[in-house]
Amino acid sequence: MQTADQLGEERECIHLIDGSLNPEESYAERERARILRNLVSTLRPRIRTAIEVRHLQDCSLKETSDKLGLSQAAIKGRLFHARAALRKSWRMRAKAQARVQRAA
Repeated sequence: MQTADQLGEERECIHLIDGSLNPEESYAERERARILRNLVSTLRPRIRTAIEVRHLQDCSLKETSDKLGLSQAAIKGRLFHARAALRKSWRMRAKAQARVQRAA
């Protein structure tokens, strides 16, 4: 018995692409999220609340200002300061981690 290849028939190949993260990438993503949650928890309450409502509850700027009873300008200011504090904390954490890895 001859196979399709031996008979000269063309076969259609279907290439399936798995769009999900590989286990290492998935772990790294979960770790980044855990670190970010920890950093958010260290923010001052006033700016932490703005970040939590705006980003963690996925509210618009207007919805955030309505929920917190503040102007949109005040929310923008709090978000600015919260993001700046998170960037600074993230960088400090990364530098400390790099020092530990160099020492090892």
